[in-house]
Amino acid sequence: MKQIKSVLSFFGRMDRGLYPVLLLAALLETLEGFGVLLISSNVLNRLAAGAGMKAVLTTTAVMVLAYGILHYFRMAVVRHKDYRQMRLHYRYRQYVVKQVFAVPYWHLEKEGYVETVEQVRQNDNVYNLSMMILDKTYEIGKGFFSVSVAFASFLQLLGIVKGLGETAFLAGMLILGLFVLIIASTGYIVWQRKRNAESSVQLMEEIVRLNKVAMYLTNAVIGCYPMGKHIRLYGMQDTIMKEERKHIAGFDELGIHMNRLELKPALAGDISSIAISGMIYLTVSAVAMAGRLGVGSIIWYAGVVQQLLESIRQLVGTVSGLYSDCTRQQVIFRLEAAAGEDASGTGHVKRLQNHILEFEDVSFAYPGTERMVLEHVNLRLSGTERVALVGENGCGKSTLIKLICRLYEPSEGRILLDGTDIREIGREEYMGFLAVVFQDYRIFAASLGENITLNGQDDEEGIRKAIDKIGVGITGINTPLRRDLEEEGIEVSGGEGQKIAIARALYKDAPMVILDEPTAALDPLAESGIYEKFGTLVEGKLAMFISHRLSSCRFCDRILVLQGGNIVEDGCHEELASREDGLYREMWEAQRQYYV
Repeated sequence: MKQIKSVLSFFGRMDRGLYPVLLLAALLETLEGFGVLLISSNVLNRLAAGAGMKAVLTTTAVMVLAYGILHYFRMAVVRHKDYRQMRLHYRYRQYVVKQVFAVPYWHLEKEGYVETVEQVRQNDNVYNLSMMILDKTYEIGKGFFSVSVAFASFLQLLGIVKGLGETAFLAGMLILGLFVLIIASTGYIVWQRKRNAESSVQLMEEIVRLNKVAMYLTNAVIGCYPMGKHIRLYGMQDTIMKEERKHIAGFDELGIHMNRLELKPALAGDISSIAISGMIYLTVSAVAMAGRLGVGSIIWYAGVVQQLLESIRQLVGTVSGLYSDCTRQQVIFRLEAAAGEDASGTGHVKRLQNHILEFEDVSFAYPGTERMVLEHVNLRLSGTERVALVGENGCGKSTLIKLICRLYEPSEGRILLDGTDIREIGREEYMGFLAVVFQDYRIFAASLGENITLNGQDDEEGIRKAIDKIGVGITGINTPLRRDLEEEGIEVSGGEGQKIAIARALYKDAPMVILDEPTAALDPLAESGIYEKFGTLVEGKLAMFISHRLSSCRFCDRILVLQGGNIVEDGCHEELASREDGLYREMWEAQRQYYV
């Protein structure tokens, strides 16, 4: 039961007052369930004993009033329990988001971690697993209290049995056999379900995999507006429908397998319930026939029998179900462990007018691969240099940028900022040193202003300054972008989106600016306008610029040429363009012929 303990402790740390409220609600609901039975049996016993009408009515009124107060109190506590469960659910989601944000970036491309996040997401969004676990815990609390009331009643019945004379032995043996049967059947069902738990978890992992594909097809393909034109123009409908049918068949097969796992414990539960029910009724009948139970007591014990049977059946099923759910929920701890791998430093970025960024013999291979993308790179960037990074596709340009941004760590060597290894600087503080425009920028479903600040700050003056600098066509900073959340949202063009991404970097006003293909989606006139203002846009900053259009490099002070993971050329445009047999000259001449 280690899995149950770990998950319930995890939820308990999120809300330390939840379990007392949950158990109180379970106790009150149990008492309310027995309340009607108690009132009925008490009234019948009094009538059978010849009590007067006034006494019966008075007793009934008092008991009904007490029952009404109990009901009202129970409703209030249950509402509070439901509120706390819902609050914990939101806290759980915040916790998951926090753990994902805390992992090193490279985990997001790691297959095992991606599968873990997907399983956590499906556990929450598809199966609502955290709420299922809390609901099962609540049901176990109710079952425990119901069994406790029934056990107390049968102890009382056992006391009555002792005075039955000849019938006592028969009734005693029935009660003993009853408890042996309850313990044996419960133990078998728990053992069988625990035995099935590992297979159930494996089946759920396969279901998660199938769900991942099915949800991709539904959300990212079938229901995706940009995909619609490709599906129709290339006749993909039959292929997609075939894939859908294959996954439906997979779901059916897994469902049949899971039902088979439940067959033995379910059958054992049904048989034991019938046997237990028969034995209890025989015991009550034997005591009643001996004349030691009144009409009301017979009704009470008959009702307790039903409650006991239902409670035991639910307890066995719920405990085994809780074990299975908590086993599946162990995935949350894998998420937590991955977040703990980020060993960020505690140092600070030095407050200098001009910063120096250095690569010292840096080599890098992506996690899980052996091929070095960068090899023994030595580089020094300083002051307010404007540096262009060029080279053929796959030469390592974007990888070098990712290392500067600490999205990955060097496999060998180190990167220094003003003489300090960047791994020793606090991650959040180091990120404040950089403003980056990636080639695959993203526009969020938010206002224009929120897309530029990205930090929730309401700085209208700073936003407008960034918009004016880059020439964004949308002027209203409260204008909603995208239609995911707002029907009136604007779907910006690629060029306009790229301008917004550049404005985002300008607004941040960081000491170092990195622009990765910042004008790839702009028309020639807009691109020319950006280049003409390039010096002003990055004035007073250390700037790095990646572009396949070498004409843009003329605006830079220095050009680095990468080939095969190494810096093979370093100089200004005039110097490199005049170098015989140089790679930069070769690329420059190849592009220039189309414009001359």
